[in-house]
Amino acid sequence: MSDTIILNGLAWDKENLEVNGQTHFTYKEAKREAAKLNKRLPTIKEIKQLLKLPYTWDDNKMGIRISAEKEYLTTENHLFLPAKGYIVEPNIVRNASLFGVYWTSTSNDSSLAKFFGFSKQSSYTNVYYRYGRFTVRCINNLNRNI
Repeated sequence: MSDTIILNGLAWDKENLEVNGQTHFTYKEAKREAAKLNKRLPTIKEIKQLLKLPYTWDDNKMGIRISAEKEYLTTENHLFLPAKGYIVEPNIVRNASLFGVYWTSTSNDSSLAKFFGFSKQSSYTNVYYRYGRFTVRCINNLNRNI
């Protein structure tokens, strides 16, 4: 079984980044840990393309399923992104099971970076201070089609 899924020509990891039990990372940590694995964070443009694909909220797993084809949302041929919340205060995870918040590689300035988020009702992109701790989904570093 492959540990990646191909969507929009990119090889997405099937699991979120986790390092020694840590699941939420600052922007700098996220980029560093992805690079150690010869992977990278998706750009904001890649995320916007991903969010154009069919997706649905999974009430059992609490997150979204994304696939190239709508009929694959009910099979194994989809990318699942769990709603693991975020940390903006030390060691306090907020809104787990309600919101998924993931870093992108796109920075806004020296203190802000772009992220994408989702809930049962919507998906969105925005910026936040780089010290925030969000979840991370890596893609293969060799793919840079978008």
